[in-house]
Amino acid sequence: MSVEAARAPDRFRVLLVDVDSPLQDLLGEWLDPLGGTVVTDAALSMAPGGAVPATDRQPPHRSPARADLVIVDIRCPRASGGDVLRPLLAAHSGTPVIAVSSQFLPGAGNSGAVARALGVAAVLPKPVSRDALVNAVDRLLALT
Repeated sequence: MSVEAARAPDRFRVLLVDVDSPLQDLLGEWLDPLGGTVVTDAALSMAPGGAVPATDRQPPHRSPARADLVIVDIRCPRASGGDVLRPLLAAHSGTPVIAVSSQFLPGAGNSGAVARALGVAAVLPKPVSRDALVNAVDRLLALT
């Protein structure tokens, strides 16, 4: 069976914010069979503190892409997580947001106290496992 034949029809759109290129490719590969279309917010710079708008570009919270789900990589949740997430959450009100970070502990629960403190629907530790991502997306978008 070809890859195209195994692909589900487009069912949902995922906006990736401040996600590095290798992880973008991996998330796209994992979500494609589920019918996910991955779009990136190319208006962002990859600054060490997280999603920081480039001076001559559109801010991260003003993405033109309509999304059913937003995945954002937060480099330092304790120091800058709120600063990164507040405008993003306001701009995508009502859209579930998954925060990923190497600072999140595995097994801490992807929708527990850390997620609530950040105001997101779920948190996933990096490196992100395929199963954890697919389960979180399925839970948030009720794909099955």
